[in-house]
Amino acid sequence: MAGPEGVIGNAMDWVVDHSYLIPLLPLIGAVITGFFGARWLKERSHWPIWLGVGASAVLSITLLSGMLGQWHASQHKAAHERGPHEARAE
Repeated sequence: MAGPEGVIGNAMDWVVDHSYLIPLLPLIGAVITGFFGARWLKERSHWPIWLGVGASAVLSITLLSGMLGQWHASQHKAAHERGPHEARAE
């Protein structure tokens, strides 16, 4: 069974592989609303757009937090590789 790091790594890999969905999901929602909004969705025609924007935001935040986590880990690793005397000099 994979630990939390493995699950986060797998989710991060999925988000990076499918990052094209970030701009595409709101566009798909707008197309759905454009085609089906007036006749079938009526007063709920804003929902496809909001769902696309929400899913895009979740993917964006996941990608941002993963990238910041990787950056922080690389900075932490570089500081340990330099040693305590070089790290204080900065």
